[in-house]
Amino acid sequence: MHANSLFDFPAYAYVASVSMISGQRLYYIFYFFKLIHPHLEKRG
Repeated sequence: MHANSLFDFPAYAYVASVSMISGQRLYYIFYFFKLIHPHLEKRG
């Protein structure tokens, strides 16, 4: 059980870091879209 918990922690840390990076990427895409959206509304 101790070895299993030692194996699970790096996997959990890897998943957490990947989800954090993808979350930041989604946030930047959303921010970029919000930045450009008013220009699209003005043009339309």
